[in-house]
Amino acid sequence: MGMGLFLKGLQNSAVVLVRPKYPENIGFVARTALNMGISQLVLVCEERPDLERVMTTATHNASKIVESIQYYTNLSEALAEFHLVVGTTSRQGRQRQATVLPGDLAGILAPVLPENRAAIVFGPEDRGLSNEELQLCGFVSSIPTADFTSLNLSHAVAVFCHEIFQGLMALENSAEQLPFSPRLASVREQEGAFEEFSTLFAKMDAKSGKEKEKKRLTKIRTLLGRRNLQAKESRFVAEICRELNTLLDQ
Repeated sequence: MGMGLFLKGLQNSAVVLVRPKYPENIGFVARTALNMGISQLVLVCEERPDLERVMTTATHNASKIVESIQYYTNLSEALAEFHLVVGTTSRQGRQRQATVLPGDLAGILAPVLPENRAAIVFGPEDRGLSNEELQLCGFVSSIPTADFTSLNLSHAVAVFCHEIFQGLMALENSAEQLPFSPRLASVREQEGAFEEFSTLFAKMDAKSGKEKEKKRLTKIRTLLGRRNLQAKESRFVAEICRELNTLLDQ
């Protein structure tokens, strides 16, 4: 049976690993991604992993994914050309609240994937993603557990990938009609608009202090990442901010 439109959308999806500690986990992740229809693996790391150790767990079938890994030295660069980004975390806090469950991701991704790229981001095994890294993600997701929240990296990736695959397959079988999204603003374009807001708020909040400015910027970044802004809408927002900046300079 051939893959339908929703499952074909997985070809526009990628698993992003930030500073993974163990090459063997990368191999396991490659196998999991392949099994669930995801063929893109992105690594954010200072040094490339030992591929011999990676291949001991990737097996021959996943070798193409390993050979085509895209490497970056920082997360912002790695995500620049993606349009929808989901960051994962097991730790909770005021700045780390999950906005979506793994089981709900398929419904969010299905309308987006045909024309856009999506990334599911995982942090290092010992610490996970930092608050700053999670701010680059439009959505934050956690795996519900009974008590102990620490999962092996490859197991966590398997849960997310399976939930997405199963959800898309269910949509495929139900023949549900979903409104497909046009091309959305990429992270690079979202960050461009965010920088315009940052400049604007720095001027507006000069008397109010940095704390108010920081809170506003956090809310704006979340807004830009979650609202599925189209590219033209992102450019419009940035243009309005530039005009306001010019007025404030006069």
